[in-house]
Amino acid sequence: MEDLINKLQDFNFTKTEAEVYICLLKNGELNGSQISKILNISRSSIYSSLENLYNRGNVLMLSGEPTVYKAQSPDTLINNIKNNYQNSIDILEKSLSNIDKFKLDDQYWNMKGYSNFIDTTKRLLLEAEKEVYISTTFELKLFEEEIKQLINKKIRVIVFSFESLDTSGLDIEYYHHESKSMFYGGRRWMMIVDNRKSLIANESRSGDILGTITENSLMVSIIAEHIHHDIYLLKLKNKYNQNMVTKDILINSGFELGSSVCGKNKDKY
Repeated sequence: MEDLINKLQDFNFTKTEAEVYICLLKNGELNGSQISKILNISRSSIYSSLENLYNRGNVLMLSGEPTVYKAQSPDTLINNIKNNYQNSIDILEKSLSNIDKFKLDDQYWNMKGYSNFIDTTKRLLLEAEKEVYISTTFELKLFEEEIKQLINKKIRVIVFSFESLDTSGLDIEYYHHESKSMFYGGRRWMMIVDNRKSLIANESRSGDILGTITENSLMVSIIAEHIHHDIYLLKLKNKYNQNMVTKDILINSGFELGSSVCGKNKDKY
């Protein structure tokens, strides 16, 4: 019973109001004095709670001497709670959107968390007006609805991946390798929107998502060039039917030597 009282308190009930409602639900029609005796709570507190419950539509009242109360059915109570909270959410959403001043700039804004990554990516996608470049090993289906909206608006969506992704139903320009990157092993997302906004994110070893968003022109340019160069190398590989990054192309850098995949496969070139 204590758990139920605590749950009702989560939905704008005071402890006494929760106890009164449950008392009426268990015992049927009661007046304030009877409830006071059952709960061993002062009559003034009981009548104050009954008035609040009545005003919120949680109990029914039968006027007379004495006034008798009856608990509203649980189904009606739950619907009232849902409607009240949904109305509050709708008002909050409208009010916050009216004062939303979110705008990227030259600063590097860091974010953390899977839901933040998903929501931010969706928002940036829907802000696109001309072109979107994406390099990723995340599933594109996470953003299927947003990508379809861009396609319907004739916005160009170019995607590169080191792995084969499910692009069914997505009319995008898609370039991909059949194997994983030789330099990076985790899931990552790099995106440029209209050559003005960039988002990069990766999945940490703990499974969390860390990312950065910015309108810094240098970062936007670096990421856009990176995605284009990956596509160029892939097209060259397909055109000449061989990997263009051969052993004599590698420069024996710490980056190459530190790569788990490149280090192991170095001698195969």
